[in-house]
Amino acid sequence: MCCRCSPTQKADVVRLIKAHTGMKTCAIGDGGNDVSMIQAADVGVGIVGKEGQQASMAADVSVEQFSSIAQLLLWHGRNSYQRSAHLCQVRREPIHSLAITD
Repeated sequence: MCCRCSPTQKADVVRLIKAHTGMKTCAIGDGGNDVSMIQAADVGVGIVGKEGQQASMAADVSVEQFSSIAQLLLWHGRNSYQRSAHLCQVRREPIHSLAITD
């Protein structure tokens, strides 16, 4: 969580977290000063608010209210979990190769 930071500092924090942890990042913002942070993250969530629509226009996902974020994360988290579980259950058939030599 970043507050009282300049837009470039917010983006730098996101880049540092990505570089040092190797994990995916999600940035949530509601104003024009959050645009660089949202664009630096792997997934950007913009909240349409009193400060305008700059954040929601720059984001990957836009929501009307902050309370919608929990539902958004749960829904997409569930779908991601199901896809990963399905991928792990797929059995691979053995590959047979034939080498021809002269």
